[in-house]
Amino acid sequence: MAIVINTQADAAAGNYTINQGYVYLISAIAALGGVLFGFDMVIISGTVSFFKNHFQLDELQTGWATSFPLFVSFRMLSGVVVGAAALVCPIPS
Repeated sequence: MAIVINTQADAAAGNYTINQGYVYLISAIAALGGVLFGFDMVIISGTVSFFKNHFQLDELQTGWATSFPLFVSFRMLSGVVVGAAALVCPIPS
């Protein structure tokens, strides 16, 4: 975890340590995900004219074809967030 607090008294007194390596790792992973997502959207946007002509798509079909990978990425991201929340939050017994 990023912040290590041993007791309630330590938290109140401000005696805690920050795991900077963990914070840097999580930040690097998030930045890499943003770069890859942006790169993916640029590649898809650059191919619109080619697949529109090749498959003879109208405007609605072109919009669907360009937005579908974004929709799939968002759905996968939602699953990752829910899964991570389930791992981080303790289950009450």
